[in-house]
Amino acid sequence: MKFNQSELLEIINLVNQTNQSFDFPSNSCLYSSSLLTAVINDHLPYEAKLIVGSLSINGALVFQHTPILPLLKNNTDLKLSWNGHAWIEIFDLIIDLSITNSIFSSNKHNNFQQHIINQFHKVPDYLIGQKNLLLDKGFNYIAKEKLTNLEIDLFIKNLDNILNE
Repeated sequence: MKFNQSELLEIINLVNQTNQSFDFPSNSCLYSSSLLTAVINDHLPYEAKLIVGSLSINGALVFQHTPILPLLKNNTDLKLSWNGHAWIEIFDLIIDLSITNSIFSSNKHNNFQQHIINQFHKVPDYLIGQKNLLLDKGFNYIAKEKLTNLEIDLFIKNLDNILNE
């Protein structure tokens, strides 16, 4: 499905509202993406999916996925250690609410920081775009797992764990 301009603006508006309402720390992609997935699903007629996987920028691996579903089985307080990345997909649209926060939170990602600035001529608050266009810009999102509403709710219920650290 291809979104028209008003549909895309609705999505962007919800992304901006969520992004401005919470001060998510770096490496909180599961929490921020869970919340935004629920907001989109509650307010728009599209199914937003929470996806976890790996991310490469310009062929270099930034986030290497390890399976998260086994970690969620017996971990209700969600103080878990996990390697990977989370984002939202609506049809072929990718919304990455946390990429900038994660990449720019330390100096260990200088090459990736420069690539983001070169591609977008600024430091964007988040990335949103069609999967193929992001891939053309060097952002390769490799989906490994789709989280269910139950798992999304679990992260939302545990937002305080990361917001109050």
